[in-house]
Amino acid sequence: MNKFLFFIFLLAFGFVGAQHYVIGNVTTDAGTKVPGVLVFNVHTEETARTDSDGNFIIRARSSDELRFIKNNFERVSVKVQPDHFTRPLNIAIQLRAQLIEEVEIAFKPTGDLRKDVRALDRPKKVEDLNNNLAKWVQSGPAMAYPSNKMPSSLVLGPDMKSGQMSLFSSGGGGLLGAAIKSISKAVQPAKTTADYAETQAFYKRVKENIDLGYFYKHGIDEYQFEMLLAFVDGKYQLAKNFRSNFNKAAIEFYLKKELKDFMNRNKMKSVEEPA
Repeated sequence: MNKFLFFIFLLAFGFVGAQHYVIGNVTTDAGTKVPGVLVFNVHTEETARTDSDGNFIIRARSSDELRFIKNNFERVSVKVQPDHFTRPLNIAIQLRAQLIEEVEIAFKPTGDLRKDVRALDRPKKVEDLNNNLAKWVQSGPAMAYPSNKMPSSLVLGPDMKSGQMSLFSSGGGGLLGAAIKSISKAVQPAKTTADYAETQAFYKRVKENIDLGYFYKHGIDEYQFEMLLAFVDGKYQLAKNFRSNFNKAAIEFYLKKELKDFMNRNKMKSVEEPA
């Protein structure tokens, strides 16, 4: 189980009894991870999709039926059992057998090399379309994502030419400087790793204190925010570093910093350009 799935599993396990989650992974018979599989709860009609690594998480109860659906693959149905809430549910799906239609080759060689070569050339419209498509791919995406760069006001030192320290100096004494120092001090490793109860209490506190409106504006709902929080926690050990010394500014900084990477991994699109 990769690191991301492990922390998603930890999050899902914490809601057993109050809010049940089934988490798992979908692969082919050969062990290849399958992204974009639709996971459908027949009882609640709730849906989810596997991410780029084949991982999924969905709310369910015992005896609910989960169906795994993807084009060109055989459909798989699983009845939820109590132990599915405490360990990963690994699903293997098979490619559907497809008949290949007989293809008639229209081109018949004449034996004249010059004529035959011209017959094999692609039409000009097809060539132009391929060239335009290649230019579009090289131009990069037009969608705006949150920037991962630190604002210049946070990295510039004091303006020594002005003869006084700016209130927003990060070099020392300024308001933002103090904030940066507090963030740097807060991320020092804790003595112990957060246990299950401490991690769940930390997640709850984050959701109560962080402004979720910023993430909703980029298409992240409450369920996806929980996945984002677990993803960032696994990468930066937020619960370990901030459960005893809760630092809202630092936590929000890391969540916003990793938002683009999280959305790319799960093939999500931002719905609003960041302010």
